[in-house]
Amino acid sequence: MGADIVPIAAFADRRVSLWGVLLGGAEPLLAIARLGAGEPLEVLGGSLDIGPGRPERDDRGRDDQSAAWKASGADWNIALEPESAGAASEAVDASLVLCTVRGVVSLHGATHELDCLGVRLVAAADALQSLRLVAGWLQSDTAFALLALRPNGADGHGQDRVAALLAGEGEGISVFDPRLSTTYGGDGAPRHATIELWVGENEDAELRFKRFAGEAEPSSGRLSADGLTVECHALQGRDADASGPGVYLLAQTVR
Repeated sequence: MGADIVPIAAFADRRVSLWGVLLGGAEPLLAIARLGAGEPLEVLGGSLDIGPGRPERDDRGRDDQSAAWKASGADWNIALEPESAGAASEAVDASLVLCTVRGVVSLHGATHELDCLGVRLVAAADALQSLRLVAGWLQSDTAFALLALRPNGADGHGQDRVAALLAGEGEGISVFDPRLSTTYGGDGAPRHATIELWVGENEDAELRFKRFAGEAEPSSGRLSADGLTVECHALQGRDADASGPGVYLLAQTVR
């Protein structure tokens, strides 16, 4: 795997009250913490295999979306299997995939069995200034994810390339005009995030408006690998009908 191609995944399991972030690269890392506990992420080392469809440098970070990722370390072993999004926007220069996360992980001396939903992507770090990933898994079995990539040379968020996924939609449904707005605190960390998008068969058909929001929880951490530094934050996500855990990742390139 080229040093500029970095796999990233995130998940949250309400059953065992855990959330985590997986960062690939030369030395893959799994960061995990308890939901709602306000504790920092515990970082564990390990290895990651993203299957036979490993991206090459000139693919700009495309993922083999049919392959399972398998990651393991001394106290953990997980598999990330791709899941149908239901509705998706046009692709950007990275692969964004909803997935299931299953396996075991030890935290604070206790072993937990994971069986939950997550999101994964592969990005070409050398083509980016930054990326933002926001995802949530609500009690209504709704899953959403939004990825905003800022390419090299961009002046600001107006030039971000944005993609979104939404589970629970029917056949032939797409996502249009996904947007992300973030309110930051004085320390530069995200405090509130809002996702707005439209879903329908095509832009000329009747479209339905969807809005999701997330409030940051105290739990957070930072990971670094292969030219990226990733700020990781737990969220409490919600829409008009349900709530559930989520994540907010801000990755920036290290030049």
